[in-house]
Amino acid sequence: MEYSDPYVPTKYGIIFKEKIVISPTDHTSSTMNIKILKSAEELDKIPDYKPKYFRVDILDNDVPIYTQKGYNQITLSHFMFRCNQGLPDTAEEGKENEEVKHNYVIQALFDLNEWPEGKSQCEQSDEFTWLIKMYSSETLALIKDTDKEDKEKSLKGQWEADEVGRAEKAKISRQKYLLKIKQKNGETLTEEELEIVNEKRERIRKKDQDEQAVKGGGKGGKAPPPKGGKGAPAKGAPATEEEADTV
Repeated sequence: MEYSDPYVPTKYGIIFKEKIVISPTDHTSSTMNIKILKSAEELDKIPDYKPKYFRVDILDNDVPIYTQKGYNQITLSHFMFRCNQGLPDTAEEGKENEEVKHNYVIQALFDLNEWPEGKSQCEQSDEFTWLIKMYSSETLALIKDTDKEDKEKSLKGQWEADEVGRAEKAKISRQKYLLKIKQKNGETLTEEELEIVNEKRERIRKKDQDEQAVKGGGKGGKAPPPKGGKGAPAKGAPATEEEADTV
C-alpha cells in the first residue's frame, strides 16, 4: 500500500502527520519506507543534489515511542502496533503503567537547521512530495491527523462567540502588518491598500473622540479645576497631555 502527498512548508518543517488505523483485534507488524521526492524523482538519483536530513516519529497517545533519522529516505522494519481489544480507555488510579487503548500517529519532520529554506514557500522548497510504502501483516491505513487544526478552529470559534468581530479584526490586523512590510520594502501600495494601512483602530478612534470632548468641554469631559488652583489652565485652554491620557 502507498500514500503520497505534496510537502507544504511550515515553520516547524512538518512533512506529514498521519493517524495509523490498525486491526482492532490483532496486533499488526508493519515495515514502512518513507522517501522524499523532488519533482517526482528520488533525491538520491538527482546529480549533485544536496541530501535532505529528516526524522520519523511514531507517537502513542501523543507520546513519542520511536524515532529514526536519516537522509532522503528512512525504513522502519517490522514495527509492532498493538491492538486495542480488551484495553481500557484510561488507566485506573494507582495503575499508571497499565496498558490502555493505543492511538498511533506517524509524523516526519525536516531538520530546518540543515535546511532553513524548508520552512517557507520558495523555489528551493517547491515540488517536494513524500511517499510511504507499507507492508503489513494485517490491514493498516493512514488518515491525516487534523486534531490540532480542529482544536484551533474550535478555539477560534469560541473567541468569536465571546467577542463578535474578533476574527475580522485579527484578519485586518494581519493584512495591515503585511502591507507595512511591503511598504517598508519600497513597494508601491494601491489606494485601497493605503486606506487599510492608514486606518485607525476602533479603540484609538474612541480615545481621540474622548480627548476632543475634553478639549471642547463637551459632555463627558472633566469638570474644570477651581479658579486659581495650582496649575489650573486658563478658561477655554486645552487639557494638558497628562490630563488627556487619563481619559
